[in-house]
Amino acid sequence: MWQLMGERYKERVNVFERALRALSPPEGAPLRLGQPVRIDGDSREIPTVKMSYGEVPFIYLSAGIQKAISLAYILVWAFFDLMEKKGYHREDGQNKLVILVDEIEAHLHPKWQRKILPALLAALKDIVPASSFQAHIATHSPLVMASLETEYDYDADRIHVLSFHERDVTLESYPFVKQGTVNDWLESDVFGLGAARSKPGEEVLELAKDIQSDRTAKMDQVQRIDKELHNVLPDDDPFWVRWNRYLELRRNG
Repeated sequence: MWQLMGERYKERVNVFERALRALSPPEGAPLRLGQPVRIDGDSREIPTVKMSYGEVPFIYLSAGIQKAISLAYILVWAFFDLMEKKGYHREDGQNKLVILVDEIEAHLHPKWQRKILPALLAALKDIVPASSFQAHIATHSPLVMASLETEYDYDADRIHVLSFHERDVTLESYPFVKQGTVNDWLESDVFGLGAARSKPGEEVLELAKDIQSDRTAKMDQVQRIDKELHNVLPDDDPFWVRWNRYLELRRNG
């Protein structure tokens, strides 16, 4: 543990604390290290984090905060390990840090999902000012993708989508297109949802759209779909404008 290893690791502790501040939750005080403690049944010194209600051992923290601390730690450890090996072997070419993070949004509140990737990139740029790095980030979160809209580098960054086809996995490149809203990200080619709503709601909407173009549809079919729409859509759903206009034309036609 760096805190317990004296002056030799003081710089690592300082850099680690900077990374912690960058990766802290979007609300509340920044994460700060407390004093290591021992807990019942464990002889190890356990790191703690200062919370508003006291210092909490790492093992008792929420999964989201544990994730942020782990990310900060691995970034700092990887960088200093790279620098030590580079200095020891005197290999000037060994200067690229590669970070892989799977499910970066896991355990995080939506507000934190929207911040975590820009925060991670900021921490990397702070920790690795003189070395280049690559970050390979896997996500299923439209909030993470939306957070990239102000961060994406069209010259350096790429989006890839993994797809299963029977027993094969394909890796496809997609252009980065700003979608504006999380719903639009969900309905984009990257995520491929037909509608950013419940599955029953999506299915009824498809039926409603199909029947609007069916000139042979009977009124009892229209009324049945209208009833289903009332079961799945809120009163202020934008689709009602289109549907009510269609009903008016059918009744007057």
